[in-house]
Amino acid sequence: MTIIDPLHPDQSAVVDMLSKTPELTLNEMHDILSKEYKSKMSLQSLYRLIGQMLDARVLIRHKKKHSLNLVWVDQIKALAEEAQKSYFSSQSSKALGLPLKEGERKSFSAGSMFELEPIWEDVVMRLVEIESPKDIYEYGSHNWYDLASPQEEKAFYESLSRRGITTTIVQGGHTFLDRYVTATCDDVQTAFTKNAPFPKDNYLAVVIGEYIIEMVIPEMIGEHFNTIYDSITSMENFRPELFKSIFKMKAPFALTVRRSKEDAADFASKIKKCYKEGEK
Repeated sequence: MTIIDPLHPDQSAVVDMLSKTPELTLNEMHDILSKEYKSKMSLQSLYRLIGQMLDARVLIRHKKKHSLNLVWVDQIKALAEEAQKSYFSSQSSKALGLPLKEGERKSFSAGSMFELEPIWEDVVMRLVEIESPKDIYEYGSHNWYDLASPQEEKAFYESLSRRGITTTIVQGGHTFLDRYVTATCDDVQTAFTKNAPFPKDNYLAVVIGEYIIEMVIPEMIGEHFNTIYDSITSMENFRPELFKSIFKMKAPFALTVRRSKEDAADFASKIKKCYKEGEK
């Protein structure tokens, strides 16, 4: 789902839905929201929300069918094009001290895993602009972010896919939860391995061109995660909010970006080998 406004996910879901399928009745929208977006919004609440969006001229209604207002769509398009000029350029990358020289490294710190996530994604996108890779390689001990925020993760990988990038993910975890959610979109391929030449726990790495991004989760936080991964054998026993609360636990988090053509090639080769030999 495209997250237009993270503070108002219901509105974002309506916009995303109507961008794909125009001219929907209220009942049709409610059915799609329930089945495809897992929304628990009542029909009455949706009626009020649609009314607000009609008043704001985000939507139009004709003969009880709803579509996006093309004037609003054009404004969003102009905003997106302006933002792309400002942020997806060689100059914008330098805001984070990038690009690095061969052998250089840079660290970014945060007070929780939740605070680190947008930094991680921003760094990835900036390196994508610098390196213009056709492939990205990723290894994770577990699928922490994917399990906590599957829609946001899917949107992130779709953004890479739109740039013609194939992401190869190798995962070290083999628990029920590790396998329950994986980023499903075009150009993302995932495999599971027990023999990865990387740390078994609390480790995440991404290779983009000549760059390696790494994160090591503090041991205390990792223990909280592992308790859940090791104990859950069905989604009936899984408590998403409890899992997500670990992301906001305070601890010294950091991600490290380093540029090494040799090391990046070595990491990529190991991940490709694990993917080829791993369980799909």
